[in-house]
Amino acid sequence: NMRVPGSFDVNNTQKSHLYYAIIYDKKVGPLSEMDVINLISEKKIFNETYMWRLGFNKWKLAENIPDIVKLVALSPPPLDQKEE
Repeated sequence: NMRVPGSFDVNNTQKSHLYYAIIYDKKVGPLSEMDVINLISEKKIFNETYMWRLGFNKWKLAENIPDIVKLVALSPPPLDQKEE
């Protein structure tokens, strides 16, 4: 069974990248990285949001999860923050 590097393999999806978040006091998830990026841009996930994924033994603040910090850095700023 040959696999092409960089291709998506449905049998090898990493569950560790499915997150759960506490948003407005409710558990939300599972969330893909794209879902997380969208919620960051909507200001529903931010530094103080508690998040969890497979492999964590407890909920963690988003600011303490390197993968989430990376996603925040990749999110564009709001439209009201543009050069004049």
